Amino acid sequence: MRNKVFPIILLVFIIIAVLCSCMGPAKSPGIHFESDIYDYGIIEEGKSVHHTFEFTNNGTATLIIKEVHPTCGCTVAGDYDKKVEPGQKGKIPITLNTSGFEGYLAKTVKVKTNIPDKIDYFILTLTGTVKVSIDVKPRKLEFGNIERDRTSPLEGTISIVNRLPDPFKITDVINITNDVPVPNVTVSNENVETKIETYKDGFVYSLIITVKPPFKHGQVMGIIRVKTDSTIIPEINTQFSYSMEPLVKVFPNPLFVSKDQIKNGEEQFLNILCEPGYDMQVVDLSVNFEEVKVSLEEGEKGRKYTIVLKFPKNFKFDPNNTLVVKFKAQNVPDEPIFGIPVLLM
Repeated sequence: MRNKVFPIILLVFIIIAVLCSCMGPAKSPGIHFESDIYDYGIIEEGKSVHHTFEFTNNGTATLIIKEVHPTCGCTVAGDYDKKVEPGQKGKIPITLNTSGFEGYLAKTVKVKTNIPDKIDYFILTLTGTVKVSIDVKPRKLEFGNIERDRTSPLEGTISIVNRLPDPFKITDVINITNDVPVPNVTVSNENVETKIETYKDGFVYSLIITVKPPFKHGQVMGIIRVKTDSTIIPEINTQFSYSMEPLVKVFPNPLFVSKDQIKNGEEQFLNILCEPGYDMQVVDLSVNFEEVKVSLEEGEKGRKYTIVLKFPKNFKFDPNNTLVVKFKAQNVPDEPIFGIPVLLM
């Protein structure tokens, strides 16, 4: 009996060995960047750097770009190739905004892939020097917190100093703030006056910004653009901001949730409270993930409401796309629009 079993076992091992040799090594994706560093040289402050990093899948399986994560808010990734077959090329476009920087400037971008047994991410770098030809100080006027009953205007000055050898003239000053809803921020293009004073023609100017009452509630911002006849710096963007105790408050903001809460399917809550004297209505309630359901519960008509979030089982937070609950507070001055981020602890 033993003599009969041994040849059978031997035959099985031979078959397995043959199959393994036919299958060959396990397939795996790879990535090779033509260059993972881009030197943009010397650039004028305020201008943007645009560069596309090109790469090749030098592996034997489909390459998946899971995430392209800039490490600074001044750097953004464009529409990059997310799946690249073996032997094919892909692109990752990156834009760097140099506003507010001076001197040597290097910024990095992390690229996560599905390549096994490798580092967690690859690093792409943009490096160069930012040249400041025009000093703008401060770039943003911050008036801080103001009282609800304030009747006197807000006024501040921004200095503009030309470092270029050739003079330039300021040709126009425009309030470019648009009445576009910005979550948690009220924009202001009303009751704003601007004035240019010349201290040294062609080289030293002051921009005076005056914001007159009535003032808006909450976080308020405005954008002022100064146009020049310079071909090097044709325009300068500046901002102003202030804050006034809001009429509508949301808490917590942001909303933090734990993995256990999501795993256990626990409901999450956002509370909305309006100052007395207004018949607030919560409208346009939404969330940017279809799997997450939101509903509204009334505590006190016109004043108190609760937003209820329900997460599905095994819901996963997307690191590239923050979950945001949005709504508008109607029948309240300025009708603020809110965007409350929901973050994983």
